Amino acid sequence: MLISVIIPTYNKKSLLLKTLKCLERQTLPKNLYEILIIDDGSTDGTDGQIKKYAGENKNVKYFKKPHSGPGDSRNLGLKHARGEIIAFTDDDCVVPGKWLTNIRNSFLKNQGIAGIEGKTLTFFRHISPLTHQVINTYSHGIFPTCNMAYKKDILKKIGGFDKIFKHPHDEDIDLAWNALKYGEIIFDEAVIIIHPAYRRGILKKLLWTCHFKYEFTLYNRHKELYKKFIGANPWITIYINSYLKYNLTLLRKYIKNNKTRLASLYSLKIIIFLLLQGLLLIALAPYFLYWRKNK
Repeated sequence: MLISVIIPTYNKKSLLLKTLKCLERQTLPKNLYEILIIDDGSTDGTDGQIKKYAGENKNVKYFKKPHSGPGDSRNLGLKHARGEIIAFTDDDCVVPGKWLTNIRNSFLKNQGIAGIEGKTLTFFRHISPLTHQVINTYSHGIFPTCNMAYKKDILKKIGGFDKIFKHPHDEDIDLAWNALKYGEIIFDEAVIIIHPAYRRGILKKLLWTCHFKYEFTLYNRHKELYKKFIGANPWITIYINSYLKYNLTLLRKYIKNNKTRLASLYSLKIIIFLLLQGLLLIALAPYFLYWRKNK
């Protein structure tokens, strides 16, 4: 059973190299897995660095394409993958040594499944409303692609990631919910990935807010699953669960972990971001309404 690990990347050459070093140290023999790096049009010198790395590691393949988003990048990886199993992670993750071994063992023990959802952790002391991280400690229907594995034939049947998701938001849920038509996706807490919390600038986080539009696409396609796993409707998801509840949770954790540094420039940036994001979400409401009706 060959496993193909697909990693899309965009302007994260240093973090990507750390992820690749983790994959070098897997307990699974190298002849049982390959790594496909899909460069989504990076401009930071990723190509030179990773081409050199791929030349030194026979089980690593490098592909570069024009910038079109992680979903489209993963589709290119799927096209070139030789493995029966497709494992996805991100270019900024820490991959424990038994990750691939545990994925392989899980598929061998559960022959009829469509895929595996792993346990994703982060470093909680670093999180704030201005960081990006993934936390997934139990199965609740979200299926983050930083720690997922599928049978390749099922991904082929559903056509991979839908190109309408041009930005990294909800494309992984849409893929998983489509895959569920062909078999169960089990949660395996032994399949662990660490997705560290990385700080992002205010502008980048505000631009990401626009990607909430894909909540309506997901709802329109999978209404019953959306209600079961996410919420009654996208409006509640965006304005109540994401903006109010999630940001409040992150803010509380930030305050708890930084009691001696609250009077800092970074704390001021967090306050500015939360205010601006609230105003932006109000301004985006007509656009979301248009997207809901047309996408």
